[in-house]
Amino acid sequence: MKRLVKPLLVSTGSRVVSQGGEPYSDRVLKYLPSEVVLGYAALGAILSAVAEGDTAKEAAAWAAFVVGLVATPLYLLKSERPRGQQWGQVVIAIISFVIWAYMLGGPFAETPGYRAWMGGLAAASWSLLVGAFQPTVQEPEARVPDSTG
Repeated sequence: MKRLVKPLLVSTGSRVVSQGGEPYSDRVLKYLPSEVVLGYAALGAILSAVAEGDTAKEAAAWAAFVVGLVATPLYLLKSERPRGQQWGQVVIAIISFVIWAYMLGGPFAETPGYRAWMGGLAAASWSLLVGAFQPTVQEPEARVPDSTG
C-alpha cells in the first residue's frame, strides 16, 4: 500500500471535473503513521519493564518520543516523494504521531496534568476529522472523455 494520498484532479477550465483522489477511509488510514506509532508503542512496552526508580527511564522515554517524531517524516520521505499538497500529509502525520504518542502515555504520563482519557479523546477526534483533508491538483484544462458518444 502506498503511504501518500493520491491527489484529486480538479479542472479550472470551463467544466468542473474531479478525478482520482482516495476515499475518506483510505485517507484516515494513510494519515496515521501506523508503522512509527507501533514502533513507539513497542519501545514503550520495553520501557515499562524498567524499574520505576531508574533515573534513565524518563530520559529513555523522551528519547523514544523524539525518535518517533523524527522517524515520521523520514519514513514518508523514504517510502514516496511527496508532491504539492502531499506535503500537507507529512505535517498531518507528524501531528498524528504526537497525538497518538500522548495517548499512549510514555513520557507524557509523568507530566503534571496528564490525563489518559484526554489523549484518547484527542486521538479519536483527530483521526476521524483529519480524513476530511483531500489534497488536490489543479490543471487548467483537464479533459474527460465525453460520455455521450
